[in-house]
Amino acid sequence: MNRAGSYERFAELTDYLAAQVTEASINIAPEFDPKKLFAQVTAPVVEEILGAALTGRLSEADAVTVASIMKSGHAFCSLCVLVITTWEAGEDLALELRNKGADLIVDMLFGVVGSSIMDAAAKGVVRGALLAGFDAAWEALKATAQIELTLKSLRLLGLITCPNIDTHQSDEVTVHCLIPLATELLSEVFTRWIESRFVGKISVQSQNTAQLS
Repeated sequence: MNRAGSYERFAELTDYLAAQVTEASINIAPEFDPKKLFAQVTAPVVEEILGAALTGRLSEADAVTVASIMKSGHAFCSLCVLVITTWEAGEDLALELRNKGADLIVDMLFGVVGSSIMDAAAKGVVRGALLAGFDAAWEALKATAQIELTLKSLRLLGLITCPNIDTHQSDEVTVHCLIPLATELLSEVFTRWIESRFVGKISVQSQNTAQLS
């Protein structure tokens, strides 16, 4: 198989894994609901863009274009990865990583998505929206007693909101969202399979051994 063919097969595999992980994560843990966190993160992003249009920082048409850029240009998946990696790095580095990460996402969005509104005002609004979303997710992490579940929600949101894992500028969504979720899912499925196949038999076998002795 040539290189192009190999890449196509890999792309199909990652798409398949992403779909399976998303469905299985929700089916295995019914109490696992990332929609609340998604609303917490996206609300301040939308408010920032609407506020820019209402206050005249952006025209209504430019605000619509900014929203479109953020929707189609890997903004939310990159934001989820930024929050996850910053949390893992520790609070001492949080502010620095938050600001640098937002700048990198802005550069990526306006570099990849062709747009006529390349002015500082548009970039400033996008940066403000990203920071608002970051802060909302960060506060959600700090306020919860279920940090791992919240991180899992962020990983799933990063996976769901990524327009295309294989066209993402780097492999960060695969590394920080897909692989951890897939690993956890496989671990859960394997554990349940072991329990269903062997735990009951081991228990009965132990009882029989005890009776014989």
